[in-house]
Amino acid sequence: MQKLTYKVKKMMGIHARPASALAQFARMYQSDIKLYCQNRCANAKRMVEIMELSIHKDEEILFEICGEDECRVVKALQQYCHSYL
Repeated sequence: MQKLTYKVKKMMGIHARPASALAQFARMYQSDIKLYCQNRCANAKRMVEIMELSIHKDEEILFEICGEDECRVVKALQQYCHSYL
């Protein structure tokens, strides 16, 4: 299992469009990707679950990645977060 933390920098936080894009990104990988914010959890491959977390600017999020391609996912997810979140 790999973990990645990130502080959301986008002014609007993670609303519908970024949640959809993040879920689409996560579905490209075989690993299970869980997203945590304020002691709540979502499957990062499901847009609705991400939106239910109601993630705002400056909140810290935690990704837990578990699976065969987890090392590759962590690197890609880190770049993704810096570019889009």
